[in-house]
Amino acid sequence: MASAAVAARLRSAGIRPHIYKPVQTGLIAADHPQRSELEQNYRDGVTRGDAQVAGELANCPYSTGAAFALPMAPQAAAAESQEDLPTAADHAACIQQLLQHHEVVIVEGAGGLLVDLGDHTLADIASQLQDQHHVSVQVVVVVRAELGTLNHTALTVEALHHRGLDRVGVVIGSWPARPMPVALSNRDQLGRTYPLLAVIPDGAGVLEPETFQSQAPSWFASDHALLRRAAPGARTFSVP
Repeated sequence: MASAAVAARLRSAGIRPHIYKPVQTGLIAADHPQRSELEQNYRDGVTRGDAQVAGELANCPYSTGAAFALPMAPQAAAAESQEDLPTAADHAACIQQLLQHHEVVIVEGAGGLLVDLGDHTLADIASQLQDQHHVSVQVVVVVRAELGTLNHTALTVEALHHRGLDRVGVVIGSWPARPMPVALSNRDQLGRTYPLLAVIPDGAGVLEPETFQSQAPSWFASDHALLRRAAPGARTFSVP
């Protein structure tokens, strides 16, 4: 939902984004020959990948680097399918190709910054793009509002800074209709500590695409650099 919201906000500013998911697991196609068996044994299977869901919500193009039917960690899902995972260099090359046609590529994360995508992580892809290919990288850390979020956010931001990824903003990914005092306190603290890009209301994912696109801009702070026209080669990473 955060990737879709970022894409919708950029589109409202006249910026052309593309949503890219490096690895998708648990994607069970409607015509998969073992669909019934997979759905019976695994509860987390989906018929639409995250990039497709976000792209359709935001009405922008999307793509996925690699997809596997089993809803497991990427390494395990690839091993079960007897397939190789793309390398960080493969993803970087794909993203650079997408940048030939789009001003921003939003790279949708998978479970967190350091999830193993096959001997590399989302952080490794970002670092390679920034350090080796001189691509402008901004990281969007998507956080929750409840207790524990301050520590988890700080750990992720520290890991990013350790890798030289300093352009970081925070999005609260699901804001309750009736926030408890701890959520209000956490929102205030996050806003004091980091650039707070947006607060996305709970239930945004069930909105119709037209409604989502019309409402998404109002969830963002209007004065942040993310919302200004990006130079060619800019990138936004969405990190759950």
